[in-house]
Amino acid sequence: MINIINGYCIRGTTDLQLVEMELNKTRKKLKEISDRQYHLLLGEEAAFLYDCVALNYINQKEGERILDAAIGNVKARIQRAMDSGTANKYNLGVFVHIMTFENDTYLKLICPNEHLLKAFGHLAPYSLSESECNDQHNKKNILWQKLHALYASYTPIALNMTYLPEPDTDKLVFPSKSERIDKMARHSLLNRYLSVLAGSSQIPPFRLHECLDQAYEMLMTEEGKAELKERKDKLERIITSELNKDLF
Repeated sequence: MINIINGYCIRGTTDLQLVEMELNKTRKKLKEISDRQYHLLLGEEAAFLYDCVALNYINQKEGERILDAAIGNVKARIQRAMDSGTANKYNLGVFVHIMTFENDTYLKLICPNEHLLKAFGHLAPYSLSESECNDQHNKKNILWQKLHALYASYTPIALNMTYLPEPDTDKLVFPSKSERIDKMARHSLLNRYLSVLAGSSQIPPFRLHECLDQAYEMLMTEEGKAELKERKDKLERIITSELNKDLF
């Protein structure tokens, strides 16, 4: 179910000091979740680059550590996701608008990454779904409309609760060897199918998704499954070890 508004309620108070105490609990949880998410992303990217070098897909730049390249790539993806508001795992942006009504305080979130919403789990949920938004008699819909009307003439308190972690090799989480092999085999076979579908020319943007659909269909055929297994078996002989921080 898609939420039109991600919201939470702090009941029984409009005291900003008490609200701040609740948000401090959220900040602590948000920091933990963002930190874990970041180091999962960094571990995935480092593993991908490590395997690409091992398979001679790319050349490692002289004097540059794979981990440094991974850090730069993840940082760029996080920035792009946050700048565009993209709802993906790279978007670590969390912004909160604080609104009060009668004896309660309401928090309206801008948080495209659903994993980060878990940090607000100790608060009473007051989100508004698409179906609730279309129901003019819905209690939550009525209240959110009142809040928007109340704050139409002035901006509510806005907080940037985004936490951007610093890389720590001790916190890196790497995909398993089997996960890496599955991913590399699947991607290399899909790339071959796309090359076949493109022929001697580039795939125009408006045809890309059509070609991707066809490539996935080819992957699911008996011939595709057999070729995928062959690629996995070959990669098993090249990607021989699990990854750890000492390799980076």
